[in-house]
Amino acid sequence: MKDKISKQDVIDELYRMPVPTLDAETEGLLRGHDITPLGINSANRLLEENDLQNEIGTIKMPSKGWLVATKTFMPFVSASMIPWWFWWYPQDPEIFRVWLPGEQFDISVKQRYLYDGPFLNFYPSIQYPYEKLGGKKLHLSMQYIKPAKFGFKRGPFRPSNISDVFCGHMGILHAQIRHTEFVHIFKKQSNGLSVISRFWMGEKVLPAFQRKYFTEENAYDTGRHFTVKFMRLAQILPTLYNDFR
Repeated sequence: MKDKISKQDVIDELYRMPVPTLDAETEGLLRGHDITPLGINSANRLLEENDLQNEIGTIKMPSKGWLVATKTFMPFVSASMIPWWFWWYPQDPEIFRVWLPGEQFDISVKQRYLYDGPFLNFYPSIQYPYEKLGGKKLHLSMQYIKPAKFGFKRGPFRPSNISDVFCGHMGILHAQIRHTEFVHIFKKQSNGLSVISRFWMGEKVLPAFQRKYFTEENAYDTGRHFTVKFMRLAQILPTLYNDFR
């Protein structure tokens, strides 16, 4: 932390900033179903195909699960900020709460040793967030894995304007049940980043579980939640990075 900067004072100031809301166009797109039913095995196409990168919406998949597509512009956020953020925020539940007040409540990590000491990089790990999705407060697990394990090609990302890929599995019961695969692709823009996300929801769960929990409304709310989450991150990250990196 830099000298003479109170972390709590910064957090209090961020709480006073209104949380963004969806604009009418994005709301309408998320309520629609005009996206490509991209299979998880074809996720690598998201790195290169602009049409896929620009999609926003939800669609029911042949598996009876749901695919959610979002794209969020993050002005004034640089590529170097993202690995630091994914390493930094799970260390402090208060930071997790200020990221999305009213929807994020607590967080812990499994491999604590990966977060000790000064920042070096973000490494694959498991986080346990407690947050609201689909109108319910849920104790989730977020298991981040290497992009190559998800199916992305090894080596530097191509094209070179792709700065980072964060991907893995979302589940419950401390990752004993995995119900959603996700990917966030960060793409450099002239004055910030875009984050291109996909969520494959309920693809590999029992049919009864799928019908009850993986509904059209839950697919929409997942898209809404993560769009607002990254809009909010664009509000707060430059300040936090400048003050605490």
